[in-house]
Amino acid sequence: MRSDVAALAEPFAVAVRAVGHAGRPVGTPCVVIGAGAIGLAVATVLRAGGNAVTLLDIAPQRLRHAGELGFEALDGGAAEAATLQAPVVFECSGADAAPDAAFRLAEPGGLVVLTGLPESPSTVDFTVVVLREVHVVGSMSHLADADMAPALSLLAEHGEEASRIVTARLPLRATVEQGLEALAGPERARHAKILVRVCADA
Repeated sequence: MRSDVAALAEPFAVAVRAVGHAGRPVGTPCVVIGAGAIGLAVATVLRAGGNAVTLLDIAPQRLRHAGELGFEALDGGAAEAATLQAPVVFECSGADAAPDAAFRLAEPGGLVVLTGLPESPSTVDFTVVVLREVHVVGSMSHLADADMAPALSLLAEHGEEASRIVTARLPLRATVEQGLEALAGPERARHAKILVRVCADA
């Protein structure tokens, strides 16, 4: 396995755990909120299981990237997204309003898996959860023994596809300026995953 593919083991272990919390669906329509590294990893794991995946985001760059990866990608604020419903919904964005949106996207009796961590407390209308009998489960990171090995197995089989999640590859000397500062600045929506090359000429 190439080193740049193996470097994706952590986000894919997170994705494997989240999909596991959903019962590892097969052939099921799924919605993933958030087209960042974790959302794209979840979508890739779901697609490998034969599921139909729709990704939602509000950043045009991330939507474009998801589309280039072959996913149906919709603007989360568009009218088309508001009418979407699915039996399984994954919230991977961490946006404050995303949990509430996820509950509304779930079909009656559906499942919502929460992996995103909002920066501030979220306001949620639990009326939707109760009236639609929506099941909700949280998924926090991954366990090394349980999730890392399946993630590496998936990467070994789908490495080329998974590597396309990476939006930049940098030498070590550029980590701060082109990596950390880029992720914290106005251009952060351009990136899903940045890899740093640690080698003799870095």
